[in-house]
Amino acid sequence: MPVTLKLVTPVKVLPPEQGVQVTVTASDGEIGIRQGHAPLVALVGHGRVSVSGGKTFAVRGGVAQVLKDEVNVLVIEALEASAIDAVKVQARLEAIAGGTAASAEDEVAWLKAQLAVAHRGKAAAAH
Repeated sequence: MPVTLKLVTPVKVLPPEQGVQVTVTASDGEIGIRQGHAPLVALVGHGRVSVSGGKTFAVRGGVAQVLKDEVNVLVIEALEASAIDAVKVQARLEAIAGGTAASAEDEVAWLKAQLAVAHRGKAAAAH
């Protein structure tokens, strides 16, 4: 029996994805969730959520809940890897380089997470 990912943002609920493993970037490291995983609640950092053999998303902070082979992830924002324009993201990072405002730090972390997911997606597609 596969694990089901349900990814929710304030503006949309993405269609459920199923796979052998769901990987979530928690605030304190990556978590791999497979069938039979113990119940869990974790803070989600800026990073990625992916389903083995399925889609990968860049996510911007939230919370993840694991219960009965279902992973519910509620985040501020989620972008599918294929929708990330790495050139635009890199340009935005360069435009705000050197900013000291707290909001700039959050945006930089979000942009870096998008780049990491975009680059990881291209590397996986090459294999």
